[in-house]
Amino acid sequence: MGAERAAALTHVGCDGADWIHPVVKARAPNAVLCLDSFHVVAWASEAVDEVRRRITRDLKAAGRDEEAKALKGPRWAVLKNPKNLTGGQQESLASIKATNGPLYRAYLIN
Repeated sequence: MGAERAAALTHVGCDGADWIHPVVKARAPNAVLCLDSFHVVAWASEAVDEVRRRITRDLKAAGRDEEAKALKGPRWAVLKNPKNLTGGQQESLASIKATNGPLYRAYLIN
């Protein structure tokens, strides 16, 4: 691309790999690094699922196995796009909203 064209870049799209940041900063110092939406959504979904898994582990450790089991089924309810939820998943999400604030907050952030 050459130094002159690289310096003229205003935005660079990437997947967020660690090696990309220093290369873009060195070669296109005026460019804004833009993460692609696919990876951002994937990372957010993984974070929500990690919250669900942590809450499930904590419930099991506290001897609250039935509550922990109840969070296994609604996994997809907190990971799917709201417009794609089935009726049962909508009910699961409503139950999570009423009974599990931390998981519901993670869902809303996603």
